[in-house]
Amino acid sequence: MTFEYVINSDLEQKKLNKEDEENLVKSISNKFVEWNSERAKNLEMAQNLSNEIFFKNEYIPSGDKTQKWKSKIKMCKTFMFYQTLKSYIWRNTYANVNSMFDVSGENHDSNNASNKQKAMLVDIMEKMDYQKTCDRIIENALIHGELISFTAWKTETEEYRRPIDYFVDPSSLDLNKQARILEAKEKGENFYVDNREVYNNPFIYPVNPADIVFDSSLSDEWDSCPKIYRAYKKPNDIVNNKLYTITPEQIPCLFS
Repeated sequence: MTFEYVINSDLEQKKLNKEDEENLVKSISNKFVEWNSERAKNLEMAQNLSNEIFFKNEYIPSGDKTQKWKSKIKMCKTFMFYQTLKSYIWRNTYANVNSMFDVSGENHDSNNASNKQKAMLVDIMEKMDYQKTCDRIIENALIHGELISFTAWKTETEEYRRPIDYFVDPSSLDLNKQARILEAKEKGENFYVDNREVYNNPFIYPVNPADIVFDSSLSDEWDSCPKIYRAYKKPNDIVNNKLYTITPEQIPCLFS
C-alpha cells in the first residue's frame, strides 16, 4: 500500500468578479441537472422501492364485500424484510462501539497504551453519534444500493455563562480575552459569556446517494472525476460561515 503526501504551496486567494460568480453558479447548476437526469431511471426505482417499503403507495380498498376485512390490514412484508436486514447489519457491525476495536500490545506497557488508544477512539465515536450516523448510511444504502459517507474535521463550541470573577486569570496567555473581561468588570458586569470547545475531532457525515452526482464518462478515474454534492444547511449555519459572503439584505431572505 502506498500513500501520497501532497503539499499545496499555492495559497493565493482568487476572487471572482460578479459576472464570473454568476457564470460559475449557472455552470454548477446546469451540470447537476445534466448528470442527475442521466440516472433518472435509478432514482425512480429507488423512489418506487421506498414507497413500497414505507407503504406510501395509494391504497384502493376492495369493492368486494367478502374481501372488505382486508381493507383494515396495513402490513407490508417488504418493510419487514427491510427492517430485518437493517437490524442484522446493526447487530453484527456497530451495535456496540466498544467491540468494534480489538487492540492489544505485545507487552505490558504497550498493552496499557493500546487500551488508552481504544478508549479514545470509542469516546470519539460516541461523541459523534456514530451509531446514528451508521443508521442513516445503511438506510440510504438499502434504498439506493450505494453506501456513501464523508469524513471531515469538525469543531464545535458552546456558550456558557459564569460569574465574571470565574474568568479572571492573571496567568492566562490570552491577553485579549482577559482585557475584554476586565473591561466588562469595570462596567459593572456581574456575569460573562464565553465559548468553550465541546468537540474537535474527525466527524463522519452520511451522504444520501440522491444528493451526489458525477460525470459518468470519467467514472473509471474516480479521484479526478468531477463531482457535485448537494447539501442542505440551516440559515444560521450559512450566515455564520466565514467562507460565505452574505449581504445584510440577503439575510432576511434566508429565514423567510
